[in-house]
Amino acid sequence: MNLTVMKKNILIFLALLTFYACNMDKSPYNAIERQISSVSDANSIRIGLYSNLKGMFTGTYVTMPDFQSDLFHAMIDFGNFNGSFYTWTFQTTEPVVESQWYGYYYVIATSNFLIEGIRGLRSAGGLSEEDAKALNTYEGEARLIRAFCYYALSEKFCADYDPENAAGTAGLPVDTLYRPSSLPATYLGRSPLSDVYALITSDIQAAESAITRAGEKNSVYLSADVVKAFKARVALTMHNWDVAISEATSLIQSPAYTLISDSAAYTDLWINDEGDEVIFVTEMVGVNDLGNQTGSLFIYDNQNAGPDPQFIPEQWVLDLYEPNDIRFPAYFQREEIEVENIATDSLYLLFKYPGNPALQNSTISNYVNKGKAFRLSEMYLVAAEAYVQKGGADGAASDLLNQLRAKRIEGWTTQTYSGGALLQEIREERVRELYAEGFRLSDLKRWKMGFTRGAGQNPEMIFPGNTHGTLSVEASNPRFLWPIPKKETDVNPQIRPQQNPGY
Repeated sequence: MNLTVMKKNILIFLALLTFYACNMDKSPYNAIERQISSVSDANSIRIGLYSNLKGMFTGTYVTMPDFQSDLFHAMIDFGNFNGSFYTWTFQTTEPVVESQWYGYYYVIATSNFLIEGIRGLRSAGGLSEEDAKALNTYEGEARLIRAFCYYALSEKFCADYDPENAAGTAGLPVDTLYRPSSLPATYLGRSPLSDVYALITSDIQAAESAITRAGEKNSVYLSADVVKAFKARVALTMHNWDVAISEATSLIQSPAYTLISDSAAYTDLWINDEGDEVIFVTEMVGVNDLGNQTGSLFIYDNQNAGPDPQFIPEQWVLDLYEPNDIRFPAYFQREEIEVENIATDSLYLLFKYPGNPALQNSTISNYVNKGKAFRLSEMYLVAAEAYVQKGGADGAASDLLNQLRAKRIEGWTTQTYSGGALLQEIREERVRELYAEGFRLSDLKRWKMGFTRGAGQNPEMIFPGNTHGTLSVEASNPRFLWPIPKKETDVNPQIRPQQNPGY
């Protein structure tokens, strides 16, 4: 990884200011390095890493893969917002590609710096038992955050993990040391995908040992349950069905979390960012401590003049929901939309990210909601899919699916599913439950599926044509993988010949 392109140095003591809100869309600025000479220094950098999570789990870091998929239609007047991803024409100079590549690697470098600093403090000796325990937790948190970053990068820039060929699949530059350099010969090339996931797995194991904080609903701290949830998600990606089932089941059975079955409470979860099933939520404290806007392109009520969305849900998504599904009114609202000189119609808009009132100082929403990175419902879907893929356990998978639907759909009658029909039901339930949470593109990769965008809510009001509204994408399309940024290949001789296919 070329840390020079990242502007060489990391602003350590003020790291909490550089990777969220609008700054999540920029590479880090030049900065003054600072050594870790005390437990207090280590805690300051740890606070910065937590602040980075505000951006990693909000805004385009979440929504861009879904704009790229078959979940949304662009309005005919959408102004080409995120148009290159929507049309699958993005290139190596795409700003979003650059900002996310360098953004994640910035957090990785900061994590490495903290881990090394903690080890240095241990080597120096003289730590109290309390300080030693705190440093052990800080290191576990840093390793888990580093794993978050490598996993997110692999989802966007690498092929799906297949155990049979991961050793021969291009992965990412993998570094566990903090070593900024201006010498191109020292920059790293891409390691095999198997090595990337070996590091992710190793970091998760270290976090399991170090993070002993008990899980609790709406936790703003990384807890033992957050480790379990992430381990289950990673195991599903790695086709490690037994681990996915075990970790997800332990959370499903935990008394700390409960699936929401009340419509008002479920809607409140998405407005006020807390609920009985939230395992981890990124902390934001008021209007001066925000993450990225997530909901603006779905609503954008300009000066209270009425919604002017750039993207609206596809009709097939809306049709998935039962009439009495509590998710539907929580996610969607029908609004009168006018496209000047074309049409006026009442359309369903996505209101999953309307803006948390506690994070606003105006009657006009800023469309900022806290990132709800892990929820209990995902664990039901992880375990159900893993049971099906493992084979011989359709009954267990069907039971989990019915349990989730019984909480979400009032008056649900238990159904029996098996075989291919069961897998299809699980895939559709992931859309219903996790809509617009950034899972769709990686799900399609894991299932080796392409897509065709379907009928619009109002065909006159969506951008037409086979490059937009009716775009069809094969599973083999190279743009399921984002490109290595041109800025990186220009200066890094190791990675230059390792560009993803098609760019």
